[in-house]
Amino acid sequence: MAAPALMVFDEDGRAHSECTHWEDFPSILWGVMRDAEYPSPPRYVGEEFHEMGVTCCRVRMTHAPHPFPAHWASLELEVVGHRLLDTWELAAMKALNKFCVDNYAAVTLAPIGLFPAEQPNDPKWLSRIGHTGNLQKNSAAETISMSVK
Repeated sequence: MAAPALMVFDEDGRAHSECTHWEDFPSILWGVMRDAEYPSPPRYVGEEFHEMGVTCCRVRMTHAPHPFPAHWASLELEVVGHRLLDTWELAAMKALNKFCVDNYAAVTLAPIGLFPAEQPNDPKWLSRIGHTGNLQKNSAAETISMSVK
């Protein structure tokens, strides 16, 4: 089977990609979704436009619902930035945050679950993170080593 194209432009000048060739947020998002048994990566469609003399970029990221009905809904969002590459990153970061918040149980045991986003008003987050202050005070080196591992 041939490898997918990194980016394809349609007749309207919009760029289409799965962004699986990036090592940053698109790759992390796809890794988390792959671990959750999604069969294919999200799709990104980006287009540049001008607004008040400034070049801007709009990216729409979509992903079909999980193939198993008991799992998760589709994931869609749209972000606006200034350059296509940065805006794809921003879309993936926002989608990753949304996926992790909406699917807390699925990411808890995944590698990304080791680094939960700060949510000081969330009792689950406080329960997971509350003890780290004591660990840092009493054994900082061991805490850092354990976190890195």
